[in-house]
Amino acid sequence: MEDTKESITNLKETAEGKDRSGSGPEAVIAALSFSLADTLSSTLAACESQNKVQIINHSRDVASTLDQIVAQANIWSASIPATDKTQQERIVSAAIRARKGATTLKVSAAMVAAGGGSAKLDSVRSAVEETCDGLVALLELSAFSGLSWTSA
Repeated sequence: MEDTKESITNLKETAEGKDRSGSGPEAVIAALSFSLADTLSSTLAACESQNKVQIINHSRDVASTLDQIVAQANIWSASIPATDKTQQERIVSAAIRARKGATTLKVSAAMVAAGGGSAKLDSVRSAVEETCDGLVALLELSAFSGLSWTSA
């Protein structure tokens, strides 16, 4: 549980340190990630109280937001020169990792709602961590890309 809370805090702090005011992909990802940290925190609280309805609702919100983040990551990746395939791959890989966490969260939430028990609650926590870790990896890529983003 503490590891999950730490992952959420790390996500929030990482997103907070990025420029969230612009309209380019990096800023949009940072802004979405910053607000998503609160949703993930609420998901964890719902998990602790075993509130199945909130777990389901939050998991849907997370999945929806991750769809937006993946779309922005694709725009970001496409804006990088084709000569830097490694950076493009890192961006897409981190976005996929976060999206995988969100998908696992949605499936785990459905299983909890169906009476999956504490093992499925652990799966929800694990999915929250995976989502946070993927987003942090995505946000950290902007720190060493050396590029300034504008609207695509």
